[in-house]
Amino acid sequence: MYITSCIKCCKNSVKELHMYEDIEDFVQDLYTFFSFHVEFADIFSDLQDTFDIVKHRLIQYSEVFFLSIYKVVVRCIEQYKSLKELFLITIPKYHSKVRKQCRVRRITDMMKYNYTLPTLHFMAFSLKIYQIYELFFQKN
Repeated sequence: MYITSCIKCCKNSVKELHMYEDIEDFVQDLYTFFSFHVEFADIFSDLQDTFDIVKHRLIQYSEVFFLSIYKVVVRCIEQYKSLKELFLITIPKYHSKVRKQCRVRRITDMMKYNYTLPTLHFMAFSLKIYQIYELFFQKN
């Protein structure tokens, strides 16, 4: 609720930020894409090598455990450069059938938008408080 309130507050002042639901759909689309298109995992891995990014897979987000989105968002930020290369250059250039799929078009639209990465950073900043809170109560 706090996160949604923060995003709505920013949305009124900075019209370019995405709503929480948009980012939620985006991260779910990313995870689903790689689970349905396993062959792109190798291409993604090569892109991670190219950009000298630590090889991590994307994490699945579950609405039931809403606090899990922090790790998902952080992982998306970490892998953003290779994701952008994959969805904006590699897929359109070499995989025209895949490019036409609805999920891929949604991901591509989000990757093209200049404020997707700033929104992810804002969410990571806001969610970090809850991550600390959650870890504290898990210890007790």
